[in-house]
Amino acid sequence: MTKFSFLESFINTPMKPADNVFFPVKQQNIDEAEKLLGYALPAPLIEFYSEIGYGFLQASENRRVVNDSDINRIIDPVSVSELILGISELQPTEQFDSGDIPFFEIGDELFIVMKTKAKKANTIFLAHGERMIAENLEEFIRKLYFECPDFYKAFY
Repeated sequence: MTKFSFLESFINTPMKPADNVFFPVKQQNIDEAEKLLGYALPAPLIEFYSEIGYGFLQASENRRVVNDSDINRIIDPVSVSELILGISELQPTEQFDSGDIPFFEIGDELFIVMKTKAKKANTIFLAHGERMIAENLEEFIRKLYFECPDFYKAFY
């Protein structure tokens, strides 16, 4: 059993609105992303990509769903690199802070980042936000799935 085994049933499932679906990530995709960046992605993110992949987490275990305007997408590794480098078509108007890894797209140029340079490395924040959303990626994913798929709105 892995940290994220509760999401395994959503890998390669047919996508329906307000549902969860994930797509596997190959090691070559992680390698390509890291080559673009010139450094390694954080270990917790690589672990998630290796176990589950990337995709959409739009419904909680108790079937609470995000509203129609939210995407709730865990971003694939190459797109993460392109966002950091400022070459993504999804690029927000404001650049990400140094050491921030934008791994989760809320929608409408809103991202959640993993802060590699925080006092406690790899904590989860809204991009350019001051308040921590979760202490680590595992806690963040568990809150999305077991509590509410848009719990982070309390941090706006």
